[in-house]
Amino acid sequence: MQEKVVKFNNDVKKNKNDLIQKNKNATEKILSSLNSILSNYASKNSVHIILQKKHIVIGREDLDITSEILGTVNQKIKNIKLQ
Repeated sequence: MQEKVVKFNNDVKKNKNDLIQKNKNATEKILSSLNSILSNYASKNSVHIILQKKHIVIGREDLDITSEILGTVNQKIKNIKLQ
């Protein structure tokens, strides 16, 4: 019985580590795609800097490009395969 418990715990640990690695790989793919999308947007629209909203204390609403970027992200990233 002890051997079964040890094997089960080892399997759980292996599966957990595999899932963590797949999550990391998927996150890297998303961030890479997002970086490309932001670079293209900046080039096409003569934008010199793009900041995360959480780092802005106050700003003009007309400079917010979130919806445009999310629209592009939704078009280009349909799904991410976990590998």
